[in-house]
Amino acid sequence: GGEFEKMPISYSDTTIFQKETIMQMFSEALKKVSETSEIIENILEDFSHTIEGKAATLISMDGLVFGNFTDSETDKALLNNTALIMQTLSNFHNSIGLIREPSITLNFPLNGFTIRGEKLFEYSELNIPVYLWILSENVDLLYEKIDYFKQQLLPLINLFL
Repeated sequence: GGEFEKMPISYSDTTIFQKETIMQMFSEALKKVSETSEIIENILEDFSHTIEGKAATLISMDGLVFGNFTDSETDKALLNNTALIMQTLSNFHNSIGLIREPSITLNFPLNGFTIRGEKLFEYSELNIPVYLWILSENVDLLYEKIDYFKQQLLPLINLFL
């Protein structure tokens, strides 16, 4: 047996034409080597249950996914793709001189859910915004619990970076 037999290997579906796919690959790799991401994902899970959310993800405006939680791959894909597209739109708005919105909400009344992005803080010397994205059928609970979430998560993210 060779020295690499016990090394875990995984693959990502990426394309150089979509930066988001590359960032998602790096995010997955970071999460595999960092214990903090497991802690973050536990907090996201706890928070999702607290607000009756179906999915939660923490993504920086430069496209790094710090962690996510969901019971369903469909909800995860729905939330992550929506978040990345909305953040691209937010970056464009910012680049033409608009002030970045601290929260972004998309309502899907016919489907009975809401996706909300909430700016939590900025990281690194570049002041890159980090948003919590939630897919929920009960968004009012998010408003009540967001401060508790910021206090619990912020120190962990700073460890992660």
